[in-house]
Amino acid sequence: VILSGGGCSTNHLLVKADADGNLLWLKDYSLNGATGSANKIIANADGSLLVAGRLVQSGQNFISLFSTDENGNILWGKKYTDLQLPVVKLFIKTTDNCLLIGGTYIGGANPYNNPFLLKTDMNGNLLWFKRYGTTETESINAAVATSDGGAMVAGNIFLNTAENVNALLFRIDENGNIVWQKKLPEKIISNIHQVDYYRNGSRQILFNTSHLLYMFDMDGNNTANYPIHLAASATNDCSVFNFNSIKTANIFVACSNNMIYGYELSGKPLNDWHYIVAKNITRPLQQFSSNNKNYILVSEDNGNTFLIDIFCNLFCENI
Repeated sequence: VILSGGGCSTNHLLVKADADGNLLWLKDYSLNGATGSANKIIANADGSLLVAGRLVQSGQNFISLFSTDENGNILWGKKYTDLQLPVVKLFIKTTDNCLLIGGTYIGGANPYNNPFLLKTDMNGNLLWFKRYGTTETESINAAVATSDGGAMVAGNIFLNTAENVNALLFRIDENGNIVWQKKLPEKIISNIHQVDYYRNGSRQILFNTSHLLYMFDMDGNNTANYPIHLAASATNDCSVFNFNSIKTANIFVACSNNMIYGYELSGKPLNDWHYIVAKNITRPLQQFSSNNKNYILVSEDNGNTFLIDIFCNLFCENI
């Protein structure tokens, strides 16, 4: 388990613990008097880490990127100058073996908070750095890589109050140029999940707003019968699980009527799903396997947790 952190008056921090929560190491990266935070991590198969964040040094704002070995020792580091204070929200590998960092600006002379994206090679050498957005206040929070070296990027547009929010969805090519862009009437409250609706190797993206499940293909078109209207307003991030006993993915989402709903990837309600009452669920459901059996872990905001099987039969509670 790797944890990252820091703050406006602190340094980049990384903590590594084993599966039981025992501390393996803690690193405090003091970078020549700079302050900032380590916001996003990519863990490589060899145990090395790539860390993206932000720096403030001598009154200047920077986006930071550094690599460590499996013990947290820095291998190399880069910083990229910017005029406004960046908040890093996303960090992914692209399909052309590069890195994409994105987030939102806050403060500065520009009265609007707008998204930014930058792309580097695997050694942190800058390929391009672009700013997006309009005269609205906008943010981006998630991205998935596309086959051309670009990405599908999702965020939100804040119109005039914190409650009046539209969703922002756009695709960029490998050079950061916008291929298409959409505005949706509600903000996105989930991660962006990649699915294979047609089971032919093609890819679609799936996510939810408060009242709808959306699925788009890579050209920005709705897939099949999507969007799907939810029975009540969603309270958490939809989950997409692939169980060994089921040949396709299923979708699960908790709603404000205290029910957990299950859907086939087609958007049809699951035939054998027994709807269960679960109060105040704002965290995503989790998939869990034991003795070749599949379960779903449900965590209520009051601290109660329980396991249900793939048909929503209660297995155990207060675990």
